[in-house]
Amino acid sequence: NAGAAKPWFTDGGHTRYCATAGMSRLAEWLARGLNVRLATQVTAIEPGWTAVTASNERIQASHLLITAPAPQSVT
Repeated sequence: NAGAAKPWFTDGGHTRYCATAGMSRLAEWLARGLNVRLATQVTAIEPGWTAVTASNERIQASHLLITAPAPQSVT
């Protein structure tokens, strides 16, 4: 038990959870050990999960998390 979440309430036999130290702390806990890039503009995604940034840096990854609104992510 890492203590990142705690029971919040139970409804209909299903327990709901909340972050123990705030939602940003939960995100930090989930991202531990990952190479997370913040405020990085990606201009293209090439085959093989390679992200190309606005500064033309190429980042090879096994997974990508795109947080832009869906209409902006597909254009």
